[in-house]
Amino acid sequence: MIKSFAQRHRLTLPDEATARMVADLLAERGHGLVAVRIAGQLDGRQPPPTPGLVEQWQVFSLVIDPAMSLTDDNGLVRNEERAIARLAREHRGVSSSVSGAADIEIQGFSRAGLVHELDPGVAGLRRIAVNASASARLLPLPEPPALKHLVTTRGAAEVAVIADVTQRLATESGDDTVWIEASADAEVDDILGDLLNEALHQDHCMPWTAARVPLFAALAADLRVTDFHRAWLLADLFDIATVGRRHLASATGETQARGLPSAETPDTLAARAAVAAVLPTLAACNSDSELTRYMRAALGAACPEAAVVTTAEIEELHARYAGSARAPVVEVIGALVRSDEAGTQSALDRLEWMEHWVDNPFASAEYRGLALLSSVLADELSRSVPA
Repeated sequence: MIKSFAQRHRLTLPDEATARMVADLLAERGHGLVAVRIAGQLDGRQPPPTPGLVEQWQVFSLVIDPAMSLTDDNGLVRNEERAIARLAREHRGVSSSVSGAADIEIQGFSRAGLVHELDPGVAGLRRIAVNASASARLLPLPEPPALKHLVTTRGAAEVAVIADVTQRLATESGDDTVWIEASADAEVDDILGDLLNEALHQDHCMPWTAARVPLFAALAADLRVTDFHRAWLLADLFDIATVGRRHLASATGETQARGLPSAETPDTLAARAAVAAVLPTLAACNSDSELTRYMRAALGAACPEAAVVTTAEIEELHARYAGSARAPVVEVIGALVRSDEAGTQSALDRLEWMEHWVDNPFASAEYRGLALLSSVLADELSRSVPA
């Protein structure tokens, strides 16, 4: 067997029976060495009990696959990591993986609690079968053309509009925290970036985030703002509405592993409610261009309670992007609009090849779908082109 590259996996599971069942499944995937130990056990010694902690069990495995490589050109390394993460999730557990030179990984593998040691030939045949079944999932769909917008920027005139709207709202609300001067050298992109960073500082919800939502909505609804920057503002509103759920999508650790509840904070809930409240005022944003229609549909998925995206709109997007890499993203949007957890998971399963795909065993499909959409919208905005 070629021992140039190997992966080591660790799965933390709720009990011994589950751990031993998962160990068998890993051997079926061609993991040549598999061990089962109580969490924290080293070299066969029982760890001291920790007051207040639930006893957990861990499965350790080593897989050597000649088809894998350090550069992961064929995606098999990432696919195996995700497959193991999915296996852990299905059995109420979490997983972690490391990869490297086979000789080093073999040395780092403890045989304490060893339950499987496959013949290299048997392990190799099982890996061939696993890789063959994974190939279809790894192939991305054809990349669609960039989304089109109407006008990118109007320069100083658009800066003046943003300053005017900002100052008008500040006067009406009596809150002059956000105040923009229309200087001759100001750039719209810089101003919008500063507005979002103040409202959602480094993508963290602040006590005042919800109070900033009317400004973003007013700017997006103002017809003097260009189509491209309207789409930009819709994407900002998406991030504001979903910040709490997106963070929960990527949160991991012992608290979740023990099944304790994870919930949004009052600030993130307020931000979501504020966005849902202004969505009906943004109906006009649906008719401007392909880019804004797409962004508005995604924003509707962030706040399905606002009911601003119709079945007909989702069907139109399905028809437009059928057969392209955008199609399963539209499926995610549609499922989120319907609050369909199973449908969201099914659509996410078709997107495992995407760089932004999130797999946290304790996060709902809704949370992971919103996290993926946030990155997708940023990509779509950056590669959009004038019509």
